[in-house]
Parts: sequence; structure tokens; C-alpha cells
Amino acid sequence: MKRDIKQREYKIKEAILYYILGYKKYKKEKVKDEKYNYLSILKSILEVAKKDTKIKDVNITMLNKIPFAWTISSDEFIAYATCIFYVLTSRETVITDEKIVKEFLSEIYMHHPRKTLQEANFILDKFFPDIRKVAS
Repeated sequence: MKRDIKQREYKIKEAILYYILGYKKYKKEKVKDEKYNYLSILKSILEVAKKDTKIKDVNITMLNKIPFAWTISSDEFIAYATCIFYVLTSRETVITDEKIVKEFLSEIYMHHPRKTLQEANFILDKFFPDIRKVAS
């Protein structure tokens, strides 16, 4: 069953789960020698979020350590994914579940969601100017 991600709110743990599962989906499908394809990672995350995804291969204990149950809008969900994976693909040679969680928590603690939305728009406009054409 497909869901409309535009009409949802995501709990923090749920968002992180989709980021991890989306990244794993991307990693399973990518060519071994290919460098990180940032847009393919985002696409995988959105595909996972649209489906009723079964939780597997994710450390639930790690997610249960997150001390709050905030919710974020669908726009914020995409903005956080944009910022998190832009940073991780730029800095890291190996991306792990723990690094995804750590970067997400860092982003959420350091910036208000409006700031994250602005950063995501800046990243997409500056580094991926053609993405707006694809999204339309």
C-alpha cells in the first residue's frame, strides 16, 4: 500500500528509521565502485517512506535511546534527509546507521526546522539546480 508522504507527520524515530532503511535500499542497489549518489539516496528514502515497510536489519535499541517523541512535517522530513545525507556523503567514506542517527540528532539539536528547510533549499538550489525541474 502506498502512502502520500505530503499528507503525513513523522515521529523522530520513524523518520530516522526511514532514513536508515532508505540508505540500505540505495546501498543494496548501487554499483560497488560508484561514489555516493546523493540524489539516489534521497529517492530511496522517499520510496521507502511511501511504502508500508517492514522493519528489518535496524538496531531498534539504538532508536529507543532517543529521548523525545517530537513530530516533523513531510517538508521537514525531506529537508532533514537532504541536509543529513549531504553532510554524510561529503564527509564520510562509510555511512553507518549510527552515523545517520548521530547526524540527524546533531541537525535537530543545532537548528530550528525552519533553518533546516532553508539549508535544504540552499543545498538543492546551489548544488543540484536541475532538481526543481525533476520535482515539478
